[in-house]
Amino acid sequence: MQKKIPLYYLLLTIFCGVCVTVFFGWSVRHVFLGNDNLGAFGEAMVSVAAFPTLAKEVVLDIPNNGQLIEDRFPSLDGFKKSGKLQAGTSEDKGYLLLSLYDTIT
Repeated sequence: MQKKIPLYYLLLTIFCGVCVTVFFGWSVRHVFLGNDNLGAFGEAMVSVAAFPTLAKEVVLDIPNNGQLIEDRFPSLDGFKKSGKLQAGTSEDKGYLLLSLYDTIT
């Protein structure tokens, strides 16, 4: 770990890093200005640039109670609704399977 590196290698690494950063920024700006001649490469660059926002949304979007999925049926407790067993069902301590299909979106 105590080995010294030549200043030339350090400067070359910094120069290459700056060039890559400038090219990345240019490609994202190019796509946002409406030019689509970069194709899938440009879209990939925009996806990479949007990653910090996505990570922030994931971290900050968790509700206060720690539940990741919204409880869309708070009045259901197993096969019971409002504490009473519904007609036509038997007492079962198993799982309640609810569909996640949503026609709104």
